[in-house]
Amino acid sequence: MSPAHPDVELAERLWSAVAEGDADTLAELLTEEVVWKVSGTHSLSGLYVGPDRVLEYMAGVGEAADTLQLDLTRVFVNDEGAIIEYRMHAARKGKTLDTTVLLRLEACDGRITSGLVVPIDQAENNAFWPH
Repeated sequence: MSPAHPDVELAERLWSAVAEGDADTLAELLTEEVVWKVSGTHSLSGLYVGPDRVLEYMAGVGEAADTLQLDLTRVFVNDEGAIIEYRMHAARKGKTLDTTVLLRLEACDGRITSGLVVPIDQAENNAFWPH
């Protein structure tokens, strides 16, 4: 059996850090120039540049939801990065969201240079999050 692709390990480290709320590890995994794009038309969508802004976005997702559960489904990799597929279960202000989200990561030298967050059902996602 061959060893895991380095981007699988990077994606798993990122996922573990998010699940544990480990901001120090998250910051280590992001380059200083990281660019994070969140698709949509809600208040959390947009472009976040730099590790501090990306961490603020991640914290903002948790703060905007009354409950939030993220379940890793799959990780796909190639030599340029990874795609993390996960289920998002969330509730806020009497509304619920149960959707699949794709997170595309680009990496260089074991650190994340960019992320793109795209839910499978963008309209449902837009309706759920605050505007």
